[in-house]
Amino acid sequence: MTTSFPPSTAEFQEPIASLIIHPLLQFLSETNSSFLINLYPYRVYKINAQIPIGFVLFQEHPFNFSDDVITGVRHWNLFDMMVDAVIAAIAVSGQENIPVIVTETGWPSDSEAHATGNYAEMYLKGLRFLLTWRLTLDLLIHIIDF
Repeated sequence: MTTSFPPSTAEFQEPIASLIIHPLLQFLSETNSSFLINLYPYRVYKINAQIPIGFVLFQEHPFNFSDDVITGVRHWNLFDMMVDAVIAAIAVSGQENIPVIVTETGWPSDSEAHATGNYAEMYLKGLRFLLTWRLTLDLLIHIIDF
């Protein structure tokens, strides 16, 4: 990606975009398939010291958010921000209706700074809570609309 902040400005990097990504997206659109991604917020956190660790670990804190100044969307964690960046880049490529599925994510647990078992556990628990909350919300909306 050429840029991912704010997420609404994300684009796939050339020449990979025109040589690989655009034809792949066209194929996915024609076959009614999804775009599968692996997300590792730790890697983004590691190269950008301005990102608070709590924002990466789904920790609730009054200042753990980032606003997309173009769309007005408030992101409460880096995971959502990264997913939105991929969705925006796909839309810029002209394929707005391709579903995005996160197939792999996680946190390293080796001896690196911030790559400890405690942070890995916090990341996975935060992710589980986020996904459970979204599933519950989706079910409630479906029940109310029924």
